[in-house]
Amino acid sequence: MKIRNIEDIKKNINQSTIFIFFVIFSSALIGLYLTHSKFVQKSNLLYKKEIFAAGNNYKSNLSEKLSIIASSTVFLDYLRSGEKTRKRLYPQFLSQMSSLKPKSMARQQNLWVNGGSFSPPS
Repeated sequence: MKIRNIEDIKKNINQSTIFIFFVIFSSALIGLYLTHSKFVQKSNLLYKKEIFAAGNNYKSNLSEKLSIIASSTVFLDYLRSGEKTRKRLYPQFLSQMSSLKPKSMARQQNLWVNGGSFSPPS
């Protein structure tokens, strides 16, 4: 670029200033985008780990309840008994099984999620 007078120098300075401003501005935007994407990625990973932990907690609790019921005398007597005794033992058996109803297990899960330290990513 040939500089012939002061007007050309002013024009060159203005163009250089605008170009430098856009370079710095775009660099800042790219940096902010990369930082935000890493933060979202870490947040999603943490959320997935917490969901996995909640699922494992649910499985563990269900397994524990099933083993308690399976080893209970009411359940074993119910399985070994005849028709008349089963009719008599049926209400006791149902009362033990009520702890496995989906609502009670879901309520436990919801309490853990709502009382826990995480919330779904937005």
